[in-house]
Amino acid sequence: MKATKYDDIDWGNCQLTPLNLQQRIAIAFLDNNKREIQGLVNTLTSGFAARAMAIRKVTSAPGKRTPGVDGERWDDSDTKFEAIERLKNLKNYKAKNQPQSNA
Repeated sequence: MKATKYDDIDWGNCQLTPLNLQQRIAIAFLDNNKREIQGLVNTLTSGFAARAMAIRKVTSAPGKRTPGVDGERWDDSDTKFEAIERLKNLKNYKAKNQPQSNA
């Protein structure tokens, strides 16, 4: 069952899915199966579980109330789930430089 709200996400499954994919990538690497590695890496980076875990990690870190380079803050469940959905399409992603303080 795919979650439709941030609070409905099965975090146990979200933690296991990337680990299983990483193990399969390691096995494919040992077998020198480059095509399978590429497919598994794509599945890992674009899968719901990895995106959800990334958002969870960012929003539970000590700096969770600090807005990012884009000025957004993910305070409530709705904005967190929207962020997970937006991470689906990263084909046009352009990295932004973070300003450095001269301290």
